[in-house]
Amino acid sequence: MIYPSKKDLWIVAVILPISLLPLGIGIFLLSLVVVQAAPLFALIPGLILTVVGWLFLWPMFSTTYEITSTDLSVHFGPLRLRFPLDAIADVIP
Repeated sequence: MIYPSKKDLWIVAVILPISLLPLGIGIFLLSLVVVQAAPLFALIPGLILTVVGWLFLWPMFSTTYEITSTDLSVHFGPLRLRFPLDAIADVIP
């Protein structure tokens, strides 16, 4: 069974502006290069800002937990972690 992670309002309020600002600026720069209103070298900062903004958003929307009969799998953005259930000694809320 797969469970989505809990997202508190305060963390969403912090992460969204931090990620949407570089993402928006990056997409804006890329669109200026496409319509030839900006020089071609603006493509590099546009790509970097777009990737950085996406990397902040990716873990927030893709974090899930899966409990199988033998493992606890945690998916956090690009990271995939597996913990054997036998190795978990204590769980604290």
